[in-house]
Amino acid sequence: MTVPVDDVSVSLEWASERAPLVWQRGEEMLIGIGELVRIDFAGPDRFADAARNWQALCSAAEVVNELDVPGTGLVAFGSASFAEASGAGSMLRVPQIVLGRRDGQSFRTDLSLLDVPGPSAPLRRALGDFGPVVWADTADAAGHTRAVRGALDAISAGRISKVVLARRAEGTLPAGSDLRTAVSRLSSRNPDAWVFAIDGLIGASPETLLAATGTTGSIRVLAGTRDRGNGTAADLLTSTKDRFEHEIAVESVLSALERAGVRSIDRGEPFALQLPELWHLASDLRFDLDTVQLLRVLGELHPTGAVGGTPTAAALELITELESSDRGRYAGPVGWLDANGGGEWAIALRCAQVDGTRVVAWAGGGIVAGSEPEREFDETELKLRTIRSAL
Repeated sequence: MTVPVDDVSVSLEWASERAPLVWQRGEEMLIGIGELVRIDFAGPDRFADAARNWQALCSAAEVVNELDVPGTGLVAFGSASFAEASGAGSMLRVPQIVLGRRDGQSFRTDLSLLDVPGPSAPLRRALGDFGPVVWADTADAAGHTRAVRGALDAISAGRISKVVLARRAEGTLPAGSDLRTAVSRLSSRNPDAWVFAIDGLIGASPETLLAATGTTGSIRVLAGTRDRGNGTAADLLTSTKDRFEHEIAVESVLSALERAGVRSIDRGEPFALQLPELWHLASDLRFDLDTVQLLRVLGELHPTGAVGGTPTAAALELITELESSDRGRYAGPVGWLDANGGGEWAIALRCAQVDGTRVVAWAGGGIVAGSEPEREFDETELKLRTIRSAL
């Protein structure tokens, strides 16, 4: 049951201190409290399995909703692993309470099972101290540049056109830290990014994997990067290497949409997207969803060329060969969906997985012909700044 509430009722202060469930962009946000239903899915058919379970849940639900606003009614937060064989797993989580703000309207949704007592009243707590994370000295520049050279050899041999290689940074978080404070920092410093906290995965992603409202879907593709301190938007827009990398990523998305049965795609011109630390080459795609399920489209989109490579199967095989560890849910889909086929999903970038006091952050970059190994390592350091500064 969804009802309107006062705007002051929607605040991070209602979220869990140790395990916040949050989706935010600027002033618009969803906060989940408690857990009513959890759907875990894994393996090569994980998105299809999730879609079947979600359909069954939606079909069984009685929804009373006074508002025609995205994020109201039956809603689930979700996150999926990058690799189908990952030990990190994938999940959809339906909270007991959702507090939200969208299009100037604040609301509360209470979710419960028939004949089962509802949740106790949530507690509002002021944001507490967080961190700082103490990062281990594991910046293996030699190892990453070696991996990049391996990727360049594969490109020269005609095995792939592009592959995205990532590296991890590990740290330790002081016990008792309030994760909501990290979410708040990410939101204030990255107002145009998708800020999320789902099952310990916390980040601020600039890249829209899929957004859907009614029968309209949209995607923002990012590929191609410049440090704002050492380059301009014009440098990025005129870079042959970055334009080529970007075109590969866009074509990957277009092919995925076609496989999912999506038609009437409107493709915008590439532009330079300004973020606090860097420039990204970006393109916006808009299309009609018709009757295509959101989760089905997600399954076809992931992994895009922006986080995997081209051709996809060969790039994923090379990632397994060259990267030293499982990415977990880094670079996987993260977001929410509702019972009407709407939702907002990003690619889990500029993020870290927090498990107790252990923190693992990731960053990567696209490798194409002409990539320079040392510069690729510097790019990962640049991309890690977003999450490191918040932690």
